[in-house]
Amino acid sequence: MLAGQSAGSDRSLAALLAAQTLSSFNHSMLRSALLTLVSFRGLTAFGLTPEATIAVSTLAIVLPYIFLSLPAGRMADRFARASVVRATMALDVLVLTLGAAALGMGDGALLLVALLLGGIQAALLGPAKYAILPDISRPGALISSNGWMSASNTLAILLGMVLGNLLVLDAAGFRALIIGGVVLAAIGCALSLMIRGEAAKDAALPLGPATLLADYRALAARLRATPLIIWPMIGSCWFWFQGTIWTALMPLYVAQAGQPAHHVSFMLLASSAGVALGALCASRLVSRFQPGALSLVLLPLIVLPGLDFWLMAVTPGAQATPRAAFDLFVLAMGSGFYLVPLTAAIQRLTPVQERARFIGISHTLSGLSMCAAGLVILLYPAVGLSVTDIYALVALSTGIVAALSLFQTLGPFRRASVGQPAQ
Repeated sequence: MLAGQSAGSDRSLAALLAAQTLSSFNHSMLRSALLTLVSFRGLTAFGLTPEATIAVSTLAIVLPYIFLSLPAGRMADRFARASVVRATMALDVLVLTLGAAALGMGDGALLLVALLLGGIQAALLGPAKYAILPDISRPGALISSNGWMSASNTLAILLGMVLGNLLVLDAAGFRALIIGGVVLAAIGCALSLMIRGEAAKDAALPLGPATLLADYRALAARLRATPLIIWPMIGSCWFWFQGTIWTALMPLYVAQAGQPAHHVSFMLLASSAGVALGALCASRLVSRFQPGALSLVLLPLIVLPGLDFWLMAVTPGAQATPRAAFDLFVLAMGSGFYLVPLTAAIQRLTPVQERARFIGISHTLSGLSMCAAGLVILLYPAVGLSVTDIYALVALSTGIVAALSLFQTLGPFRRASVGQPAQ
């Protein structure tokens, strides 16, 4: 019986990982195609400038996380989480079909609408897929499952960015992009049917507009009532804050370093590979070392590469790209490492019938943190800072936040994982 349950869990986990990977890949490829067409083919939408179109495409992805993550969390607690995953994957087929039609017609406005629907789909899927993970993971394998989810998602986004850029400007590639996105979305929808989860955790949970608004009003009170997840929430939000700053400023950093434009892709590859490797290493190392030791190792792993970016800016003749790519890889590996146990802690340290709502809170705050990063990017020149100054400050802050959040989180998480009181 236990062997059968384990096999079923493995199939469900594999299906969930594959489905969310295809969804992330498709969304990333669609946005990359839009950015490339705007930048190199003069595609416009709603009469906006290219810069404004790019900004709107970013908002189309981020804003649904801010406004829909809490309702999505309530929905994933109200209904069977596997059913919610299946419904959102079915919506993804519509998103990619609309995106294919927009690309085929060269309609920038319709392409932005497709991206907005993709952002909505991702926001609705997030709480359900993370909330169901403890139910379909083998005992003691929650961190490993989160590591695979983070790694596969990161690599899917990277591959989507690269292929969207390459395919959309090639005649044969353009046709493959249009057809392939819809086909992959249909495959993801079919895979989601293989996910087997438990029944609804709180079938009596109301879903009216008043209750949804109440979730926003009660956000701070919920966090105060569950103090063990405050540090995991802080660390998770900071991951998205610092990641937004690093990736958004990377083209400017490469340009100021006098390097060719294609080096931006090289740097993003180094970052994505680092996050994926760090996420996979977390499942093997977190259980073997004490929180204090991991925190002490993590601090220099993140801080020193960021400081090296600053040193390269003041060192004449420095070979920026290889050295910077290595620094970025190491820093991203540390960031990916610390995110995985924090995500697992939010899943484990929250009441099972409210787990999706707490994940919704985390995603809402992460969306706000990405908006805050955008504000920093907008304002940093006004205070006389350079890109490398910002990188150094962000790396130092990230090292401190990562070390503190990991140290504060691992003890309660381990006790909860073995059924002991968390406090």
